[in-house]
Amino acid sequence: MRWEQLPMQWNEGAFLGNGRIGMMVYADSTDNSLTLWLSRPDVTDHRMAPDRRTSMGVMGASVLTDFCRMDIGKMKLFPQARILSGILELDIYNAELTGTVHTDAGDIRLRAYTPYDRDLNVVEIESPVACTWRQQPGLPVSPRIQVFPHVRKELDYVDNPDPECFEDGYEGWAVYPLLAGGDYATYWQVVSDGPDHSILYLSTINEVPASGVSLYKAKEEVEAAVCCGTDQLRRDMHRWWNNYYRTGTICIPDKKLENFYHLQLYKLATCSYPDGPVMDVFGTFYKTSQWPGIWWNLNVQLTYMATHATNRLEQGSNYQQLMDTLAVDVLQSRGPAKVGDFVWALHTYYSYMRYAGTSWQEIQEHFVPKAEAAYDMYLPHLKEMDGVIHLLDTESPEYEGFKTYDNSNYNLAALRWLLQTLTDLADRTGHKPARYAEWKRVLNRLYPAPVDENGYMIASHKPLA
Repeated sequence: MRWEQLPMQWNEGAFLGNGRIGMMVYADSTDNSLTLWLSRPDVTDHRMAPDRRTSMGVMGASVLTDFCRMDIGKMKLFPQARILSGILELDIYNAELTGTVHTDAGDIRLRAYTPYDRDLNVVEIESPVACTWRQQPGLPVSPRIQVFPHVRKELDYVDNPDPECFEDGYEGWAVYPLLAGGDYATYWQVVSDGPDHSILYLSTINEVPASGVSLYKAKEEVEAAVCCGTDQLRRDMHRWWNNYYRTGTICIPDKKLENFYHLQLYKLATCSYPDGPVMDVFGTFYKTSQWPGIWWNLNVQLTYMATHATNRLEQGSNYQQLMDTLAVDVLQSRGPAKVGDFVWALHTYYSYMRYAGTSWQEIQEHFVPKAEAAYDMYLPHLKEMDGVIHLLDTESPEYEGFKTYDNSNYNLAALRWLLQTLTDLADRTGHKPARYAEWKRVLNRLYPAPVDENGYMIASHKPLA
């Protein structure tokens, strides 16, 4: 990717990450700086689960305020000269950003990268222009509240404490204590490597719910990287990224489409680490927004479908882990009207195992308990009339807000797939539980997909209008 003009905002920025930590790089004309907007996707609040890292899956907890993403702030490079223009180039094969920033006192050359197996961002600067790094701590407040401050009173929201910060030009840190307990922290250090060459090493660590640990570990991460040196860091990083593409590249006549495909593979690995947090709507990268976390009504399901057909299953293993540990809790915390969202999430979970070649026996072992929990939530909404089983009072996401409908097409399709898959698994494994006949009966009598002269309807008495 090549920027022939400097990106001037987050939306245009060059992005580097490994699914655990990352940064968006752009120039900021308001303060004449080169800006790194830092990010770590597992830095979330945990207001309703003080003994856990996140409140996800806790009954009544909201992604908007209780387990929302939190800002870890920016690092800014201030040259003692006016930034005029510049060029950046992102080599996705090696996951390195290089570029030249032109100032009225000379050029600043940079190289930036996020080593794949470390909680670390690195920026190398070479320039005769004097430059200073400064931290701009993030605001540890729900992004939703920042975007819509008028809802603060309505939600009775109380801010987390301000971060505790220090910097002296060559070293700095910020520690963010949370109301629910614990803290996350960023530590950075600038190492001079010649008269006109310096290296910024920066780490953010999240040891919530523990307190007093994150800063220590972030400092350890930086010091280990300094001892390792940039040559070794880059060799290890290049080796991982080159191997990643070696089994994933394609060659097709349409080179624009081919390049686009490879860029999506790059995005995927910058946003999803096998043992890291599940991708939310921003992946690794943070931006203050009204959508500060994981949305289950199509976003996370569609995102992880990308790992299947591209044969990037390792980048989807974190989703499988989340489903194995919190699936039923998440389902129950969302309520019966939204159960179709969870069934769709189960479809992505099930598809992963099919692409991975998991045995039918193992699929049944992992899938059936979750599927039965979803079916149990549907049961109170099923009503038989004249031999037809209707599905009452469930949502069609994003249609007329949060209204519910009878025979919502969305939920009928979800329930139909759920029952088909449960019975198919029972047939393939020969293990037919006591509910097998019930599943078959509901499947055979379930209300057909509502249609009118224009095609599928939203629900049995609600056209798509």
